[in-house]
Amino acid sequence: MSHRWVSMITGIVFIGLFSGTTAALAAYPYVFTAWKKITISQDECVRRATNVLRNNNYSGMTAGIKGNDTMLGGLGDYVGLVRCAASVGVVFFVVTGPAQDPALNYTNALSNGF
Repeated sequence: MSHRWVSMITGIVFIGLFSGTTAALAAYPYVFTAWKKITISQDECVRRATNVLRNNNYSGMTAGIKGNDTMLGGLGDYVGLVRCAASVGVVFFVVTGPAQDPALNYTNALSNGF
């Protein structure tokens, strides 16, 4: 499966899980994704995912929909997701929220800080 399809599927699942999080997100949220190739272990990836969310001021971090491979956090009206797929050498970043520019900037910050 190509990274584009995996990214699209991840975004759709992500929106479905958090579409009721706030009133702002319920009405046409912006969703941005990014990904990077990795050569680190799953445990190291999850550690970095937790750290990059924490370092970018996300709170309420929790493991996501597939156990220990996805970390989620909130930043005001925005939700960030970092999903580790070390077995295929990829880490995904997804941010959704009510305004385009902040959502894109938050996505870039996660990707650049990983």
